[in-house]
Amino acid sequence: MAGEKGFLDYAGKEDSPSAFIQWKNTYACFDFYCLCGAHCHFDGYFAYFVKCPHCSQCWQMPSNLFPRPASLDDSERPVLMERDEDEDEADVLELSPIRAQITHHKAP
Repeated sequence: MAGEKGFLDYAGKEDSPSAFIQWKNTYACFDFYCLCGAHCHFDGYFAYFVKCPHCSQCWQMPSNLFPRPASLDDSERPVLMERDEDEDEADVLELSPIRAQITHHKAP
């Protein structure tokens, strides 16, 4: 579902894994493909908004990521995340549909 600014309002939904990035003036390095066909690159700080050098279109960088499952064979030293301090163990156990998908997923 699209939000007010056109981004997916997806953080916190239980039917699919998602991650919210909190941009904290962090150094970023990324390739960007604009709708005009330009391939751009960015290395630097403060990438909240970027501007295409070819067509001058401004883009807001989203804060939501949609991770995909990986097998341990495919992963290089995965980092173990901490539990959210507000998370209730009973709530986690109720997420059976997504838990079943993750448990039974075989990476291609």
